[in-house]
Amino acid sequence: MSDADRRAIAEEGCIIRGLVGSTIHGLMLEGQDDRDEIAVTIDPPEAVVQTALGEELQRLAPAFASRRAVVKFLGYMNNQRERLSGGSRGHRASASA
Repeated sequence: MSDADRRAIAEEGCIIRGLVGSTIHGLMLEGQDDRDEIAVTIDPPEAVVQTALGEELQRLAPAFASRRAVVKFLGYMNNQRERLSGGSRGHRASASA
């Protein structure tokens, strides 16, 4: 698989991408600056190497996560995305308020 193929897979499965390193901190040196990025991506099934252990773990998936845990995790991830994109800070009202 070529670098161009890997890049296309990463770009197609990109969930969020952001700047990191000296650029984001304002510490870049003139003539030496570059663009450092970090991303979260989902690889398509055909790009993932399958092993017997991996297949066994997939069969056992129901034992690892409940649907309730998935819903809570998605809520957490959505809040993180909001924070990273400059949205709400995710503060909750106090229970005593």
